[in-house]
Amino acid sequence: MAEQRRYYRIVYPPEERPTFTIQGKKYEVLDISEKGMSFVVKHGLTPARGIEVKGVLTFRDGQWFELIGQIIRYMSDSGVVALNLRNRIPLPKIMEEQRYIFKKYPREE
Repeated sequence: MAEQRRYYRIVYPPEERPTFTIQGKKYEVLDISEKGMSFVVKHGLTPARGIEVKGVLTFRDGQWFELIGQIIRYMSDSGVVALNLRNRIPLPKIMEEQRYIFKKYPREE
């Protein structure tokens, strides 16, 4: 089945994952796109669909972005929260992250 997403999504290897900090608590980010992201909640947040979340996304290189998003999905069994962002992660940063991941973790054909 073909991918139906509007924006390219980067899925991070565990050792390269950015963090999303909400009210001083850090959560591990699983994937990002310009207008969305998902992260894992193990403590400190009670997610529910429709709730607005404000936080800081910090990348491995120290670059960070303040983001506001609405929870569109919460999978309680895995703790994964999906956000639809009101603002965007800049496309140049998405492209930089994509190049880094592809270079460090080449796909085997």
